[in-house]
Amino acid sequence: MAITLYQQKQEMNWLEQQEINYVQQIEGIQRDIESLQQQLEISNDDEYIEKIARQQLKMIGTDEILIIDIGQQ
Repeated sequence: MAITLYQQKQEMNWLEQQEINYVQQIEGIQRDIESLQQQLEISNDDEYIEKIARQQLKMIGTDEILIIDIGQQ
């Protein structure tokens, strides 16, 4: 009987630790979801789209001239 109670206590401790781990994982995933939702919301903004186009795609506006400094390459 004492052994059974000890084993059950050990299993309860292990299950509680598992629950803590899962709760932490869920909280991390929820933070990721919130961050992605914020990114999605701003991704429809024209200023954000222009910023990404300039930074990542090296695009320029129709009335702009691209100047490349070959001295630093």
